[in-house]
Amino acid sequence: MLGEGVTKLTILPLFPQYSGTTVGAIFDGVAEYFNKTDKIVDLCFIPSFHTHPAYISYFADGIKAAVAEHGLDGVLFSYHNIPLAYVQDGDQYPTECQQTTKLIMERVGDVSHVLAYQSVFGRDEWMSPKTEEIIKNLPIKGIKRLLVVAPGFVADNLETILELNIEAREDFIKAGGEKFIYLPTFNADRRLAEILCSIAGV
Repeated sequence: MLGEGVTKLTILPLFPQYSGTTVGAIFDGVAEYFNKTDKIVDLCFIPSFHTHPAYISYFADGIKAAVAEHGLDGVLFSYHNIPLAYVQDGDQYPTECQQTTKLIMERVGDVSHVLAYQSVFGRDEWMSPKTEEIIKNLPIKGIKRLLVVAPGFVADNLETILELNIEAREDFIKAGGEKFIYLPTFNADRRLAEILCSIAGV
């Protein structure tokens, strides 16, 4: 793009919630590039869009429709996990996940819901509650018809397809759950392009 004469550049990472492990790493990569070049552009870096009204509405509308259609007992919000050490150092990721969940549920209304984090690996201590633990306890608490959403992703991937829609589903049913519905994220939905254009101001 710089070779084509671009003078205004907007960097918009496709992670709705900011974390140093994801968006921060992208910023570092961009900064490193410009530190090594004499090219100067009008650079805009957008760190997150976790409260964007259209983004919130997408998930709220999907949840309301699914609950009405399937008569569900509750909603599980599952976000990608990060090591606890990052949070203790000031990473704002869990705060933004909580803000997203709060805004979505304000539009949904009075439906039981819980927030958890998925994809733990390695020996480090990770944030809690963990999706794989929560999912097994929900039927015991009377949540037997469950909707699972993953607002931290704009496209379905191994974490949502395998970990949520297959593995979590199996764990939930084995624990006594009766119905498990996964709400797909944007994928090829045109609304994602519209949201990104709105955020970028184009």
